[in-house]
Amino acid sequence: MKISYDSVIEALQHPNRTVRIQAANAIGELISKGKLTRTVSGEVNNHIHTTYSFSPYEPAMAAYKAWQAGLTIVGSIDHDSVSAAEEMKAAAAGIGIASTVGFEVRTSFLDTPLADRKINNPDAPGIAYMVVHGIPGQAIEKCREFLKPINKVRNERSAREVDAMNELLAGKGISPISFENHVKPLSHADENGSITERHILSALAGTIMEEIGTGEALINYLQEILGVKLSGKILEYLSDRDNPHYRYDLLGVLKANFLPKFYI
Repeated sequence: MKISYDSVIEALQHPNRTVRIQAANAIGELISKGKLTRTVSGEVNNHIHTTYSFSPYEPAMAAYKAWQAGLTIVGSIDHDSVSAAEEMKAAAAGIGIASTVGFEVRTSFLDTPLADRKINNPDAPGIAYMVVHGIPGQAIEKCREFLKPINKVRNERSAREVDAMNELLAGKGISPISFENHVKPLSHADENGSITERHILSALAGTIMEEIGTGEALINYLQEILGVKLSGKILEYLSDRDNPHYRYDLLGVLKANFLPKFYI
């Protein structure tokens, strides 16, 4: 059967994990037949976020994008989650690129001499991101169990952040955001994926676009109602109604201007 390149690439983002892995195997077949080639850079990236924290890419697509970019090793790292691990390993093997899997957690240094210093977390002093790399396959389930209580507490915190954001934006001409109805569906929480502040901001961006519109109407809303100053490239991006990355660009504006005000 002839494999359509466009259809198999599209399938790497399919909602069903089994379909995504099958698509990765089909990519591997195209590679083995010389239908797809690349220039190998020799570089490695073992810290790639997926849809299991916040990224536009499912693990299978991330593996393919890494192969396409010439990397020799690809690794998934998600916040408080290892749910991308099995797919990343299977998809990478199917495509023909080496892989590693791991996770990332926030860690408090507030009881140390580093309490008042920003370490590697730009949002808060005394809080650091710690990464576990290279988890062997037989330890993935153990890691998943370790992360479950962390994710539970994180979701409770994220729900409080949504409440704080709604309070901040009350009377600003948009409907309140629901953690359960607007934020959670943007994540893979049903598969033990994590919910991040970017999911919250993506839900807010979606509501603004739906209720205010895009282009000039949205720019006016940001500047006149929310008091956001826009200039340069971002003003250009938000002026373009056909911008394929509109929601992500708006998310970036909201992150810079509002995240510090409701971040816990």
